[in-house]
This record gives sequence, structure tokens and C-alpha cells, in this order.
Amino acid sequence: MPGTAPELLDADLSVDELIHAAGYTQRIRGAADYRLLQLISRIHEYREDEYLAELAEKAPPAESAGIEGVLAAREKYGPNGLERAIGDVGAELCVPVQRARRLIATASAVRYRLPETGRTLAEGFIDLDRMIMAVTRTGLVGSVEIQKLDRELAVEVFHRGPMSTQRFQALIDRLIHRFDPDAVRRRAAGTEDDRNISIGPDRFTAGQARISGSLPSEQAAIINARLDAMVKEVHRGDGRTLKQRRA
Repeated sequence: MPGTAPELLDADLSVDELIHAAGYTQRIRGAADYRLLQLISRIHEYREDEYLAELAEKAPPAESAGIEGVLAAREKYGPNGLERAIGDVGAELCVPVQRARRLIATASAVRYRLPETGRTLAEGFIDLDRMIMAVTRTGLVGSVEIQKLDRELAVEVFHRGPMSTQRFQALIDRLIHRFDPDAVRRRAAGTEDDRNISIGPDRFTAGQARISGSLPSEQAAIINARLDAMVKEVHRGDGRTLKQRRA
């Protein structure tokens, strides 16, 4: 009702009505996120077309410049289409670069690789985080196999309804095993290649830093055990907590 304070909007609802309203709100959010991804994808495509048009207009003819000249022109004319789209999305949604990049990748997949799964988002059966998970985990599935996986995943989601993150991830992995087993091996090889430890400033706490990384579970277990052993070697009079000692 117009003029009603937000905290009073649902004050007269029963608990069953509140639960129903919560589910309805979740479905509305899914529809909004689906439209957001569609808009983001179109922003990206517009920026890519814009950038290519600028290259065609300003770059010297390929036959006279050679490949080196074309590559130099690409570096010369500033941010490419993806970088421009990341700037647009990041600024408008007030999200960091990595989040903007992930949203753009997800948006493209919803339109072209996983359109059926995207419809489950539009109807509120999954949320944006699960859509991102589906896109990330199926990224190495082949172009033919992804169409079959997309249809089957959507059928499973519509049939089962909302499910936990763990169950949803297990469902995706099972379908990957069924339709493109080689993608599992490619992902394992990629994970090995991408192992890394990074240290950077904490964006939310001044004067603090964060350590993050990805490495094989056996190596992580060794590091964890070594930290525990080092903590136990500290003098008993040390007043720091166990977590502080591990740090």
C-alpha cells in the first residue's frame, strides 16, 4: 500500500503466507537476475562491435601493414570490447572487476550455451549463484555435448525443484560425466596448471592482508598439519589464540 512503512507491509500475514511470500519474492528475484544477464550480454556485444568498428576505421589495411601492424593497432586503441563492458557493468552495479567479468561470462552462457538452464533462473528454480556455478563447471564441455547437457539439466531442475548448492553441484558433475567425460579430465589438468598462492591487501580492513590459493588437497593437508605443529611448539605462556598463532 502507498505510504505504508516497509516494516509494516507484511505485519498482518500468517506464517504460511509469509513463507509463500518469501518463495514468491525469490522467484521474482530470479526473473530480475535473468533479465540483468540478458542486458549485460547485450552491453558486452555492443562494446565488442564498437571496438571492432573502431579498429576497422583506424587500423591500416592488413595487406600493407602485415600481422605485426594489426596487432600493434589492437594495443594502440585502448580497452577492447570486453574491458569496456567490464567497466560499464562494474560501475553501474558497483561490483569489482572480477565480479563484473564473471557476470559477463555468465550472461553470454545464458544466451548461447545454457539457454534452457537460464530459463530455470528466469522462473526462480535456481538463483544467480547457482547459474554462475553451472556456467563455471561446464566451461570445458564441448559445443555439441553442452546442448544435451543444458536440456537435461533444465529438465532435472524443473522436475526436482529448488535444491541445495551441494546437490546442484553434484547434479552438474554427474551430467558432465555422462555427456562429456573428457571435460572432467580437461578440468583436472587445468586445475593443476592453475594452482597458485596469492597475497594482497584486504579491501575491507585497512592495514590487513589476505592470503588465498588453490593447490592439490594433499599439499594443502601438509601445510595445514605443519601450521598445527608450529602452533604447538609455541611457548605455553604465549597469550595469543590458536587462530592468531596460525596466522
